[in-house]
Amino acid sequence: MVSFHADDFALAVASSKDIIALCRQGKVDSLSVIPNISCFDGCMRLYEEALPSFPHPVTLSVHLNVMEGRPVSNFLSLKDLADGKGLFKVSWLSLLLASFTPWKRGRVRAQLAQELAAQIRRCLGTGLFDREAVCLDSHQHPHHIPVFFDALMDAVASLEKEGCRISCIRCSEDPLLPYLATPALYGKIKLANVIKCAVLNMLSAKVKRGLRKLGITPTYLSGVFFSGAMTEGNLRPVLPKLIALADRKGRPLELLFHPGQVPQEEIASRDEYQKPGFVAASCSPDRAEECRSMAVLRDEFGN
Repeated sequence: MVSFHADDFALAVASSKDIIALCRQGKVDSLSVIPNISCFDGCMRLYEEALPSFPHPVTLSVHLNVMEGRPVSNFLSLKDLADGKGLFKVSWLSLLLASFTPWKRGRVRAQLAQELAAQIRRCLGTGLFDREAVCLDSHQHPHHIPVFFDALMDAVASLEKEGCRISCIRCSEDPLLPYLATPALYGKIKLANVIKCAVLNMLSAKVKRGLRKLGITPTYLSGVFFSGAMTEGNLRPVLPKLIALADRKGRPLELLFHPGQVPQEEIASRDEYQKPGFVAASCSPDRAEECRSMAVLRDEFGN
């Protein structure tokens, strides 16, 4: 099964409108909602108003986010995650190091579990998410970091006691071999993305074990190797190989796009976006091409 997924809904109003337009065209199978940005409520109202115009159901996933913005829970109890202004201060590296720092790991795990549960509850509180089939993923894939994944399992356990059921958690395993075995892509390969894939794929072993304990089949993901460049030109040569691999392994394939472009003035008006690289990527005109490519490829390869 191939799923066309739009990431970063509720990051900004303008980009969320772009994603809604794709939903109205029937080009989106699922989308991720960021719970902790200040435009969340407004974006969810826009989504609810547009929902009757969608030609088929769209699965909503909670896009757990500790990389940008403010916590949903009380930041004063998140000393290791948020700064004095109430903004998240962690990075991939700091969370990875915490995973292997015995005197810090337990404290970070408890704070993460508190915040992740709060973000999930905020999404469920809209009434637009299915409490019987909750889907989860994370902004920049930190749920593959050991301490984060353990905290996520703690949050999941507490939510299940409240009557929720988790039906899917993204496995961010973007298999390298199909890309590296496609000569048409050789001039487009970026070493940084190869390294990202390698790290996430290595860390995916723990994620896959945890998912199977929950009775969830791990997915394959395409969206890391071509992070920021999920375009028709890049994907068309390799997509049949990725689909064949997923079918052979009996795993769903999730194609991860960022089809919503954020205007510079909308990002500049708020202090929630701290990392320059993330701001540049969110405002990039390349996102318009991802939007076009998602629509074209969904028509050809969608289920």
